[in-house]
Amino acid sequence: NLCDYQPIDARCGMDERCVVGRGCVTGPATDCTTDVDCDDGDPCNGVETCIVERRLCLAGRPVDCSDGNACTTDICDPAVAGMCRYEPAPGCDAAAGGPDAGPPCDPFDPTSDFTGTFSLLPGQACDAGLGGGYNVSSTTFSTAGGTLTVRAGTFTLTQSPAPTTGSFDVSGSNGCASVRLTGEFMCRGMWRGTWTINHTGTCATMCADGTANVVGL
Repeated sequence: NLCDYQPIDARCGMDERCVVGRGCVTGPATDCTTDVDCDDGDPCNGVETCIVERRLCLAGRPVDCSDGNACTTDICDPAVAGMCRYEPAPGCDAAAGGPDAGPPCDPFDPTSDFTGTFSLLPGQACDAGLGGGYNVSSTTFSTAGGTLTVRAGTFTLTQSPAPTTGSFDVSGSNGCASVRLTGEFMCRGMWRGTWTINHTGTCATMCADGTANVVGL
């Protein structure tokens, strides 16, 4: 190869530099040789990678914790499983109608409202291979015979006797894991809680145990 290419930063815009093979880019110059060299210590903004051939660090994709609900504050928190946690937004408590509350909150009645299907955010999933694992994107609540039953994917979680308040604590297991889901209904159509899972059998080698803050909408 008899050709040589030298970058000319002056031909790029302000705060840009020229990288051979890519053109004008933003970001600091690096001498990275591994992805570790590019790690900025913030997992919430994604995992940085090193393009060794160009000695260039590429930014990662930020963690998206958006649950599409105006009544929750979505927070990336590396300390929790899944790195997402959700807190009630101002004005979204029992005194609904505040500036951030959105539609009025219908009060929860434990004698009739432990029923219905709710999207689980963030969803909980693990691919254990060979058809194993689980993918839980929703939960279905029902009561019968004095027992609260929550179906979450292939898990059947129960609490007996059924709760008499808006708080619940259901648990159950299948061939892959044991799950405990605790939470509290904030409104008739919304709850927040904690998903705790411990894996068994084949799933134990493929999936990580952990706890995640979740909401049901």
